[in-house]
Amino acid sequence: MLSFALGIGTQNTQGDWLEIYYPAPLLNPPASLVEAAKQALDAPQGNAAISFYPKTAHAWLKR
Repeated sequence: MLSFALGIGTQNTQGDWLEIYYPAPLLNPPASLVEAAKQALDAPQGNAAISFYPKTAHAWLKR
C-alpha cells in the first residue's frame, strides 16, 4: 500500500463526501498497520472512503 490515512469529513444529505481532512497521512505505511486496518474496517481493495463512528471505533478497540 502506497499510503494510509484516517480523516474527518462531512457529507451532504445524499451521502456524498464534501471534503475530508487527513491530518497525518502515512507514505509507505508498515504492512502490520495496513493488515490491521483492513481487518478492522473490512476494507475493500483499492482507494475507499469508509465511514465509522465513535461507537463503532470503540467496538474495534475491544478486538
